[in-house]
Amino acid sequence: MNEDHRGTIFIVDISCYSKFVTETENEAGSLIVCSLLESIIDANRLSFNISEIEGDAILFYRHGPAFPVKEILSQFELMLEVFKNRLKTFKESFPQTSFLSIKLEVHYGVIGRFAVGSYSKLFGQAVVKAHRLLKNGIDTHTYALITKEYFNEQRQNDFMPSDEATEVCELYDVGRLCYTYFPFNTGQLPLYPQDFNLGQTGT
Repeated sequence: MNEDHRGTIFIVDISCYSKFVTETENEAGSLIVCSLLESIIDANRLSFNISEIEGDAILFYRHGPAFPVKEILSQFELMLEVFKNRLKTFKESFPQTSFLSIKLEVHYGVIGRFAVGSYSKLFGQAVVKAHRLLKNGIDTHTYALITKEYFNEQRQNDFMPSDEATEVCELYDVGRLCYTYFPFNTGQLPLYPQDFNLGQTGT
């Protein structure tokens, strides 16, 4: 049965994944990536659902109201921190892991879902737009990208982006998409620890 609900699409993507794959033997590389993805999933404190894992990316989603932007950024900071900590366990034996990082893309809209046999897939314009934005023009490997649609829906309207945040509009095959991105300096984590309540939900 098809289902349509408004909600959040939250995609975490490993940066420099292709370079890592070309420089690493398959068995070792797959074990490392599996461990890194597990670290991200374990840090999912906002209880997002997992739609699918697409190689180097995890597609999370959650129906219902949008979380405040500060909570989204804090959730990403936590994922980034545990990801970097997990990387440390591999760097001595696999120095090519040193350039790996993660990036985040967050969007809000109508999330459809349909079933094909025992498989459930997300569907709709919001899902397509979220995937298109993974091919953005941002020239850094560690950032959080939050779309205009998400800003319009989040619960706290008094959030003021930092000086490092940049607003961008780009033209894609699905139209003009606008977003704000926050570059992250991994040596200065976390940015908003006081704003993140691990027990708070968006419902």
